[in-house]
Amino acid sequence: MTATETALAALAAALRASPVLPQVSRDDVFERLLPEEPATLARALILRRGSTQVLTRALGDVSGERFELQHAAELEWYVSAPDEATRTSAFDAGLEAIAAVVSADPLLGGTVQQAVIEDPPDYDAEEWDNRPMLTARLTVSLVYTSPNPF
Repeated sequence: MTATETALAALAAALRASPVLPQVSRDDVFERLLPEEPATLARALILRRGSTQVLTRALGDVSGERFELQHAAELEWYVSAPDEATRTSAFDAGLEAIAAVVSADPLLGGTVQQAVIEDPPDYDAEEWDNRPMLTARLTVSLVYTSPNPF
C-alpha cells in the first residue's frame, strides 16, 4: 500500500469511529448514498482522493530517497431533511464532528506527521431530486513521508 493510501485509510478510519458521522464512503457518488424516502434525514460523507505535492525531497544513505508529501484529501458533507431546523442542526453537528476527529488525533495514529483542516469549508445550499440539501467541501491536509513521491 502506498503512503498516500495509508494516510487516506487512516483518515477514513478516524472518521468512521465518530458516533456522530455516517459511514465514510471513498470516491462514491452521493446520490447512491441517500435513501429513497425524501421525508427523512439523510446524511452522506464522501472522502475523495484529492491531490499530492512534494514538499521536500531528501537523498538518503542506504535507505534511498525520502519524500515529504502533502496530500489534500477532500471531504464532501451532505445533509438533507425536509425541516430546515433539523437539516441545519445535523449539518453543523457533522462539521463539528469532522473537526473534532481531525483535532483529536492530528497524527492519525502515527501514520502522518500532521492532519489539519486547511481552510473554511465551501458551503452550498441546493436542491436535489426535490430535497433541500446543505453541502460542504472541506480539504484535510495530510503531511507524511514516503520512499516514493506518492
